[in-house]
Amino acid sequence: MRIWHQSFTVLQDLPAYVQVLKERIGAVVRPDTEVVLHGQIPGTYSSDYPGTDLAYGVLYWIHGLQWLAAAREAQKQGFDAMVLASIAGPMAREIRTIVDIPVVGYGEAAFNLAGLYGRRAGMLFFIRERLDFWPEQLRQWGLADRFAGIEHAGVTFQDVLAAHMDPSKRGPVVERIVEQGEKLVRETGADVIVPGE
Repeated sequence: MRIWHQSFTVLQDLPAYVQVLKERIGAVVRPDTEVVLHGQIPGTYSSDYPGTDLAYGVLYWIHGLQWLAAAREAQKQGFDAMVLASIAGPMAREIRTIVDIPVVGYGEAAFNLAGLYGRRAGMLFFIRERLDFWPEQLRQWGLADRFAGIEHAGVTFQDVLAAHMDPSKRGPVVERIVEQGEKLVRETGADVIVPGE
């Protein structure tokens, strides 16, 4: 099986992130499964962090158009499935109407899976400006009644990227994320946490 993995990042800008992805994917897929990583077109964003643009709805949708083209290319190249490897799953519904291969969105799948482990799922995230996006997104997925709420992860994308590149920085980053997760549980009653961006 060949799976097209689509990221909202420009993967060439983030070699440490790509390495972590490859290691994780290698640990969870069957030996007969090939996952091929794809990202946004180089130069899509003004920095290595897409959140600068994705904080704004109109830019989110403009950049999401690349995902439509990627889906068509995935089908053309004979991939068996496509994974939208972004919590938001840009244009998932639209993509599913133009290709005949399965298209799985990370966020939609994660929140559905969360329902197997608890009654109310919360999410940790980076992009403060997109706070209003999530209640509507969960409603579209049919999961709004199980959505406890969201909490900032307490770290930035750059903090996480630095921790990928320097293992000595991982402990403090993980500790801060755990603190924020505990806060989310206390304040919202979430019994499952979905890691956002």
